[in-house]
Amino acid sequence: MPTYSKKSQESYSQSLDKVTFLWYIIVMKDKKLNTVKTTTEMNIAAAVLNDTLRDAEVHFRALQHANGRGTTESQYGDLERAWVDKVGVVAYVNSDE
Repeated sequence: MPTYSKKSQESYSQSLDKVTFLWYIIVMKDKKLNTVKTTTEMNIAAAVLNDTLRDAEVHFRALQHANGRGTTESQYGDLERAWVDKVGVVAYVNSDE
């Protein structure tokens, strides 16, 4: 059984990562990001279900980008108001958010 040096093992893993990345680009380039289109309001409603405001913001951004849209400051404001309504003002003030 052949033995490989640590350097050759590292270069093999780096080349495998490049191969995997190229495969992903080739296979996924024709696939739609999100086959079920959602509205911004639906995305806010889904994101509000997260436990923290930061997680809700990250989830909302991902949902918006999956539908080929960006995010705006006013949308983040709407999301924050919806999240505060969910957890309550007192919980929001006492949290680290």
